[in-house]
Amino acid sequence: GLLPLLAETARTNDFAQWRSKMLDQFDHTAEPDVAEATAMDCLLLPAPTADLDRVIQMIDTAESAPSLGPPRPQAQLVRAFAEYRQGRFADAASRLQPVLAALTDENQRKQARLILALAQRKLGHPADPGVTESDCKLTGGDWDQQTITLLLAREAAALQ
Repeated sequence: GLLPLLAETARTNDFAQWRSKMLDQFDHTAEPDVAEATAMDCLLLPAPTADLDRVIQMIDTAESAPSLGPPRPQAQLVRAFAEYRQGRFADAASRLQPVLAALTDENQRKQARLILALAQRKLGHPADPGVTESDCKLTGGDWDQQTITLLLAREAAALQ
């Protein structure tokens, strides 16, 4: 998608403009996959409170769709990332602990470990996510997921 590319190339002004456009287009979607992907992309760079509130609303709407059952691990990952971006580090960390075992996608597991390490560091706890930038090679597969993992690894490295 466009937002990971803009974040990867440090085009922060363009990222902010396109994030706003994506939120305008998708913030009321009830499709869980669309909500999760859009929310994750929108969280790649720190966001103003109003945008974070819209991301949370998007996740809430998607999770309340009929017949979804319990919250999906991917949705919990995105919600934890939103909590991290809101400065709710303890909430993000506690949400991610049980989610780690439930995620089946390798990139999403790496993302969860990285967000958990970021939250723990913000709480003053030493944390090693076990994922470095060199572990995030763009070698095929889902480019968006790989780029998200790479961006999180860079953010985690900057907090060390």
